[in-house]
Amino acid sequence: DEYRAAGFPLLPVLKGIRRTKLQMIPYTLLLIPTGILMYTYDYAGYFLLVISIAGGVLWTVHTAMGLSAKDDTKWAKTNFFISINYLMIVFFVMILDTNGIG
Repeated sequence: DEYRAAGFPLLPVLKGIRRTKLQMIPYTLLLIPTGILMYTYDYAGYFLLVISIAGGVLWTVHTAMGLSAKDDTKWAKTNFFISINYLMIVFFVMILDTNGIG
């Protein structure tokens, strides 16, 4: 409601909450092959592979559960918390587990 009042054309404002939740699923799902490809092309090691797949699956499952969430605000806050922690952990592990390139 605050974004709408301020005139920001964000997806939930333009298309609604359900559409936004549906749009989030493919993006979180794509995190899984991203970690696999980082390992496959030898940019990162096994530890990143495991952490990125586990985190990607957790985030995707939670995102999909949002379609049946009774409290959208609570679900959104938890999903945001998962997102910032996923990114922080994966990037930190990527720094520690990256193979030398070049």
